[in-house]
Amino acid sequence: MLKISQKSHSTDPFLLEKSQRALKTLLARNDLGFMQIPMRDELWREIERVATELRGQCTDLVVVGIGGSGLGPRVVQEIFQTPQSDRRLHFCDNVDALEFKRLFAGLSNLAKTAWVFTSKSGSTIETIVSADYILETYRRQSLPQPVICAVTELRANPLFNWAQKNKASILEIPLDVGGRFSVLTAVGMLPAAFLGLDIQEFRRGAKQALASGPEISDFMAQTLMSFKREEWISLFWFYCSSLKTLGAWLQQLWAESLAKKLDRQAKAAPRASTPMGAVGACDQHSILQQVMEGAPDKFVTFVRVNTAESGPWALETSGFPENQFFVGRQMGELLAAEAEATRKALSQEGVSTLELKLHDLSPATIGYIFMFWELVVGGLGEALDINAFDQPGVELGKRLAKEILKS
Repeated sequence: MLKISQKSHSTDPFLLEKSQRALKTLLARNDLGFMQIPMRDELWREIERVATELRGQCTDLVVVGIGGSGLGPRVVQEIFQTPQSDRRLHFCDNVDALEFKRLFAGLSNLAKTAWVFTSKSGSTIETIVSADYILETYRRQSLPQPVICAVTELRANPLFNWAQKNKASILEIPLDVGGRFSVLTAVGMLPAAFLGLDIQEFRRGAKQALASGPEISDFMAQTLMSFKREEWISLFWFYCSSLKTLGAWLQQLWAESLAKKLDRQAKAAPRASTPMGAVGACDQHSILQQVMEGAPDKFVTFVRVNTAESGPWALETSGFPENQFFVGRQMGELLAAEAEATRKALSQEGVSTLELKLHDLSPATIGYIFMFWELVVGGLGEALDINAFDQPGVELGKRLAKEILKS
């Protein structure tokens, strides 16, 4: 499913051993439920049951959630929803009044629309405020209460209590699974099942990632080497348009998990890189100059997909004399050539690069890549001796926003 190749630097044996030990420590932790999700049969049965109910009642599903509650489902939508899909996903993931208005204007049949409200804590202010406005919109239009489902912790919290009061279905985000590590729970898998995808394939891919120790520890070691070289921007360059949102999902996972002020001994934490996502070949025309000739502080991981580098047919004729060399080639061959050329050009300029190759974008591959990145990030947390599973830096802004609204 995944191949790591084309390193700019040979692997440091010490950092590889450190990565292997850190991954072993991570895998031995029984307090982290994200690694146990593929083995929890009841979670998967409940997701399939509720998805079947929603598909029987509705043609559209709106995911109301922010951050880890919205990015994972958006990845699923971007890759798997097509114009031919008989069910459609939509998103309400920002309290933007203009976007809220457009969302309702774009829903052709509110009576056939289901709403999934997702919040790990059940108290995410953007989600619960959106819930109030959505139900009020139905009341203002004298519509029956919509089909609703809550995805949250199975214990008393504002969303859980609200869902019970409104007789909604409730699906579990396990207490031991953090929000940004929850894509393989109902957070991401309910929307996938609503689209008609076989979520057991995502599960199968995730299980394979759990058994891919050498690939994970190798990527961890390469990342630690980049920190040692003071390459403080980790640029993930996806040479596949369908993976644009995967870059945003990975950016949150990386940034919230690895950027910490203090380590576990309450001492200054080691510095970790700032993540960025890019899409090739588009961003060759926007940021390549900065990467090529800017400060040498970047570690670039190219992510390529075999099926994106082919095409439905080979070009038979060209109306451009300058383009005759491309006759007989498939469209994706240009993307492949640009990915390879960009990587080589960066390497020649001394920019550190690494390449990951995916065979396809099947549910099994996406389940694999979700778990792969979660294990990489969790393992890096162990190697850096930080808590990769909290996010104290975002709490102050939440508290101040509530104080402003209450003043």
